[in-house]
Order: sequence, then structure tokens, then C-alpha cells
Amino acid sequence: MAAAATRNIYVFRHNSLADCRTWLEKIRARDGDNAVMVVTQALFPTEGDTPGLAPMQALCQQFQATLLVDATDDLGAFGPPGHGVLDAQDMRGKLDLVTAGFPGLSGGFVACRDAKTKAYLRAFGSTAEPSEQLTPVQASGVLKALEVIQGAEGEALGRRLSGNIETLRAALATAGFECHGQAGPAVCVKIGGEALLRLLARRLPEAGLIAEALEFPAVAHGEARIRLNVRAAHTAEQISRAVGALKAASQAARQELVQLNSGRDRLRAAG
Repeated sequence: MAAAATRNIYVFRHNSLADCRTWLEKIRARDGDNAVMVVTQALFPTEGDTPGLAPMQALCQQFQATLLVDATDDLGAFGPPGHGVLDAQDMRGKLDLVTAGFPGLSGGFVACRDAKTKAYLRAFGSTAEPSEQLTPVQASGVLKALEVIQGAEGEALGRRLSGNIETLRAALATAGFECHGQAGPAVCVKIGGEALLRLLARRLPEAGLIAEALEFPAVAHGEARIRLNVRAAHTAEQISRAVGALKAASQAARQELVQLNSGRDRLRAAG
């Protein structure tokens, strides 16, 4: 979408405020008038980490840039109240632009502080090609979900989810696995090489485990991982079984990889 609007797109290093500053300095050195937008996520689902939103917003203000934060992956699922990273960092109502989609439903929202921006979005936002109106049923579902998040039921579900996340990460550590980032609903387990990931991933459905296999270009070469999505409804028994299944599949995949590599080396030696 950005490439369709402008050729002036620059990518700063993941979660690096210093690299973001470097790019802003370069841009403003040659263009002090045109608008600049910095885009980030509140929670990075493949890394399991979050940016410091307050210093990033301050940096954008310093260079007269607009900060856009995508909260799709954390809203309703991060922190005990379910209000996401913005609430956890005390940044609700303090960011230039916040957007999020509704998983499982079409549509989403854009929130901002500036009245002129709100008026512009109301007038021209629906003209974008992929934009569409929410149906009454979809709108009702979203409103009900927001009602749950902000009520006692949401608080209870949030506490249960946080407990399940801690239980899963602890069980993974005991089983010898290492996780990326901080505790969140998407738990990314380090695997390493792409070949091992593929041998591991194909075993998971048979073990009754649904997980996402992430490899290049979604992540860097040699940093493949399995992403487990935790729910409040998961039980301790289910979490234990999932970790056991992942450990067994990992061991079998490693053994197969050794055999495959050994066979390849023999073929090369035979010439």
C-alpha cells in the first residue's frame, strides 16, 4: 500500500530508535516541508517484543513526523485489562495515529487526536480500494467483544490468559526450548535452521498441535521459529501436552536431519 503512494519508503532496523532517528535526520536534511510518517507495531508477532512508544512519539515530534502504531496483535489480548501495549505503556490518547484490525472480522479502525485528521479520514478513508463498511452483524460482534474486554469477564479472561502464557513459557524452558521476546499471546519458539523447522512442522498436525512455522522472508535466515498462540480457554493439561508434543517432534526432526545430512555427505564423498 505504501509503495503505491510514494517511492520514498525507508526501512529502519527492527525496534531501533537510533536507526529511526538516523533516517529522520537524513530525510529532514533534504526535505524540511513535506509530511513524514513513521509506522510501527505495538506488538511484533514474530519477535514477541514491543517498541518504546513514548520515546518514539517524542522522536517523531522532534522531526515533525507523524507516528502510526498498529495495535492489531495486542488489543484485547495483552495485559490483564486487555487494553494492549498502549495501556501498559500509559500511551492511550497520546499517539498521533492508532490503527487495528478485527481478527476474524472484516474491517478495523483508525483513532487519532487531531480533529482535522479525523475529518479527512471520514471524508476520504472509504475511497481506498480495500475499504469496506462493517455489516450490522460484524459491528455488533465488535461492540460485544469490546464490552467483554472492558468488563469483569474481560479482566478474568485476561488474568487467565496471562497465567497460561507464563505456564507455557515456563514449560518450554524446562523442556529445553528458548522463546523470543517478552510474555505475550503469541509465543515464538526458537528453532534455528529452515530445514529443521520444516521437518519439525510437518510432524505437528499428527501430534495434535496447531502452530505456525515462520521462516525467511518472514524472519531472518537461520532464525526460523514456531509460533504458538495461547488462549484463555487452554487448560494446564493441554499446555503440558502441547509442550510434550513439540519436544517429541523436535527430537525426531533433529534425528532425521542428522540422517539426511549424513546421507548427503556420503553421496558427495562417492562423487
